[in-house]
Amino acid sequence: MIEIIERPSRRVGDSDVAALELVLEGSLPSDYRDFLLESNGGFSHEYEIEFPHWIYKTQTGLGVMTWGGLNPEKPFLDIVHVLGVISKAIPNGLLPFAEATSNHLFLISARPSDRGSVFAYDPELEGDESLRMVADSFSAFCEMLRLVRRRGQ
Repeated sequence: MIEIIERPSRRVGDSDVAALELVLEGSLPSDYRDFLLESNGGFSHEYEIEFPHWIYKTQTGLGVMTWGGLNPEKPFLDIVHVLGVISKAIPNGLLPFAEATSNHLFLISARPSDRGSVFAYDPELEGDESLRMVADSFSAFCEMLRLVRRRGQ
């Protein structure tokens, strides 16, 4: 997996991740679990993920610089807090892990049917239209990232 976090959050342990899995009522995919244990989210350089036009008719990519983790002292970086805010708008078993441009979020699935799949969530759309699958795993999602600008430049 490529290294994406420039300024990681505080470290977490297996028990922290296990508590998150209890909230989700599902197990996290191993590549995303490893990401949390290694960096616990944080800030990255500015990346963009490009995807085919059929995912969203109005745009072909989204920028991402903020990655959520288990950070109760910083609610905007805390995936449990963000999940609580948007839980009524998304299906159970999806976890927000990164904030994208245009108020979009990237979500990862802990559901048995599509565990590990990554979705783009558009809060301005409703129902099934608000979610679009962009990668079949967290690792595949990271491989799709393209560096746009280094932080501070």
